[in-house]
Amino acid sequence: MITRRKALLVTNSHMPGALGDSIAAIPALVPYVRRLNLHGFIDSVIWSCPAAKDLFSLPVVQFNQEDAENLEIETMLKIDTQEVVKKHWSGTRSLVQMYGDYATVDLKEPFAWSQPTIAKSEYLENRVKGKYALLAPFSHSDSGTNTKNWESWKWHKLAEVLREQGIEPVVLGLRANKMEPWENKGHTLMVSQPLPEIMWAMAQAQAVITVDNGMGWLAQALQAPHVQILSSNMPAAFAWDHGPLAKNLSSCRTVSVSKVWDAVKEIQGLL
Repeated sequence: MITRRKALLVTNSHMPGALGDSIAAIPALVPYVRRLNLHGFIDSVIWSCPAAKDLFSLPVVQFNQEDAENLEIETMLKIDTQEVVKKHWSGTRSLVQMYGDYATVDLKEPFAWSQPTIAKSEYLENRVKGKYALLAPFSHSDSGTNTKNWESWKWHKLAEVLREQGIEPVVLGLRANKMEPWENKGHTLMVSQPLPEIMWAMAQAQAVITVDNGMGWLAQALQAPHVQILSSNMPAAFAWDHGPLAKNLSSCRTVSVSKVWDAVKEIQGLL
């Protein structure tokens, strides 16, 4: 039976599955979606980022974009998460101009999600017995990687420093990423692991060290102890500040290994 629905499509014009923009947009979109539902404007949400289902719950039926083909959509509203994030970057902290009275929310407020799905990672627990730090050096190939990357040799040097200090580096990545150099050096890898298990790993880590990628914004949202190395076109002042366990460094082209390690040590002193 095909059900007619009034749906909201949450997508990203640049990268439909972009995790980082989805997370960055959540504090604005969740209250907005709740109000749309309360007033009967929508009864389902279709989110182009499949990971969204693990990040928050909404008081409406929620679908991933691939499920939309099985629905008969009567009315479709559309929101672009990239545009929501740009509103924050441009200094416009209220979405009133974009979405009327339904989204008067301050993007500087803590993330407005509710109880993300977190599950213990037996994979990681069976491989690392002591202290560890999560390293997330990869970005989408089409997301401005050239400006977001921290040089590879710096990542490997940082991993050496962490090991010397008794902290095992654990590298996060996808099957499409070049993981061989890390594997050849005997590092523990978390490749294409479920998001609920990655969130659990972040909560247990001594530090999460990332560039401007989905894992960085996820660590920020979870308020995990983390260091995010940002690109020059995104100054550290634009990142959300979640207290002393969040360290944002800019720009990635000039950030040294010692500066990142100093930030990790500063976090360590507060744990």
